[in-house]
Amino acid sequence: MTPLRQPMLEDMQLKGLAPTTQQAYLRHVQNLKDRYIPLPPRTLTLSVGLRDGDSSQDCQTYVLSCST
Repeated sequence: MTPLRQPMLEDMQLKGLAPTTQQAYLRHVQNLKDRYIPLPPRTLTLSVGLRDGDSSQDCQTYVLSCST
């Protein structure tokens, strides 16, 4: 399990989110990671940014498109 995934799981469990909701959140975070940070999980850090040419607006557009 990646260092960022475990705390996210613990937080969702503490908040009492349903297991299906937790799975959905983790899937969407994984999709965002795959889209904007195409690195192996062991090399992923919080300091890694968007791919060259992507803007924060691109990221927001992607997130919103996933929620429809």
